[in-house]
Amino acid sequence: MIKALLKSKMSQFSKQEKNIACYLLELEFDARILTSNALAEQLGISQSTVIRFTQKLGYESFRTFLVDLNKLYLDDQRVKERDLLTSGSVKKLISRYEDAIHETNVLNNSDTIKQAVELIINADRIVVYGAANSSIFAEYLYSQLNKTGLFVQFSKGTHASLVSVAQLNSKSVIVLISQSGETEDTLDIAKQAKANDIPVIVLTGHHKNSLHEYADIVLYSSDYAKNLMNIRISQLFLVDILIQEITERK
Repeated sequence: MIKALLKSKMSQFSKQEKNIACYLLELEFDARILTSNALAEQLGISQSTVIRFTQKLGYESFRTFLVDLNKLYLDDQRVKERDLLTSGSVKKLISRYEDAIHETNVLNNSDTIKQAVELIINADRIVVYGAANSSIFAEYLYSQLNKTGLFVQFSKGTHASLVSVAQLNSKSVIVLISQSGETEDTLDIAKQAKANDIPVIVLTGHHKNSLHEYADIVLYSSDYAKNLMNIRISQLFLVDILIQEITERK
């Protein structure tokens, strides 16, 4: 996002470049009508300085820079419209959800997600399991993976899942979802998988728990504010990240 790009490079900018960046961050009109010459005149600098600034940001031309700048403007407009239409209590709720999603994104680096995706895509069979409330997200993950043509199994029953795990091999993979990481049924499946050298991917809360011991890859859902609904939003977002990455690869 261009706003984050501008802020991250602020310390590297010259005085003139900082003026450009600050002006753009506070822009309140449709960027599609902006030109490099108009921007230069507005700030009392040369057009070439504006062009060099956009190139420093990694853009081939001022026109391609405007495409991203316009997205920033439209995003800001949507936020303002949303704020006008929502009550104070709803704004607080939206803010908490956004914070939980942001934390989930920060907790999981792209390399770890790619490793999990590779394991799932290349597995000859996949078993997905989650107990109690986590079974909702396990079933959702199962249904979405099933649509991609992968050989995936899911059962709400622990016994049936243990039977499925017993039929797997080292080329298979198990995906376990448990926020606490201490659910006995989930740990039983993890122990059996480990004993049979079956790779285990775990989606769990960002806190030390027993499930870590049996995991080959750990993906973290947020413990944000210890709020149950926020945690569920985080779990759903994390599952959707996996689904999105796998769907794009398939």
